[in-house]
Amino acid sequence: MNKKDIRLLAVTGAGSGIGRATAVRFGRTGARIIVSDINGRAAAETAAMISAAGGNAFAYTLDVTDPEAYGQFAERVREEHGICDVVINNAGIGVVGEIIDTTEADWNRIVGTNLLGVVHGSRIFAHQMIAAHKPGHIVNVGSAAGFMPTQNLALYATTKAAVKMLSDCLRAELATHQIGVSVICPGVIKTDMFATATHPTIAAGAARRRTQVAVTITDRFHSLGLLAGPDKVAQAIETAVLRNRALTLVRPEAYAVYALRRLAPSVLRALVSRASQTRTLDAGIRLGEMLCR
Repeated sequence: MNKKDIRLLAVTGAGSGIGRATAVRFGRTGARIIVSDINGRAAAETAAMISAAGGNAFAYTLDVTDPEAYGQFAERVREEHGICDVVINNAGIGVVGEIIDTTEADWNRIVGTNLLGVVHGSRIFAHQMIAAHKPGHIVNVGSAAGFMPTQNLALYATTKAAVKMLSDCLRAELATHQIGVSVICPGVIKTDMFATATHPTIAAGAARRRTQVAVTITDRFHSLGLLAGPDKVAQAIETAVLRNRALTLVRPEAYAVYALRRLAPSVLRALVSRASQTRTLDAGIRLGEMLCR
């Protein structure tokens, strides 16, 4: 797909982080941008940023976990703007906690957003493209966490692993319709995810402290140039669309984990097991607490 072919593009979870950076990046190309987020005010702010830079954007409030609302949103986009050329399913949340301590509600919340939200967006917009006999591209944002078992991030990692397989299957299904599908798997990126992730298995005070520590660590690493911002992922998404890439990894740790997963899975499992036994998470929290002082 060429840049000139991208005339209408939709991004979910575009009120902040990777979604906002991606919407702004494509807004510079002259495409009309459909900005959606569960936080309508944040979506409007992103659309305003694009417009202020000379772009053309439209903000919508969208809860990706609600299939009926998603269908109404997509139909409204079709009626008001036409058929999207590119759809970027980016909306996602983080839930921190060990599997045995989490509840059904915790699972329903993260699966509904991180996986079913991607399913709804892919299915509904792909139907529109096919009905209009229009080539297009769908991008699903996964994570390097989906390649490895991770202490305290099982819920997040599970949903992101599912997004990877969903994208591979969808790519195979839609190839005959000239609709490309890409999955983007970033490593550790400085976004609001660290501040907004929930910690349902620990006390509220401890959760607030852990969030503060995570934000402090990511801010410090980013200031030192050791952690990339969302613009890095936005650039990777643009490249994936233009080159029709099935999988795009972002940052060295994503490449490392992916390679270990494919070439030496037993080594990866051993490393994760050792990290769990040595309480690596606790050590990271102690490091963050020192940085907070």
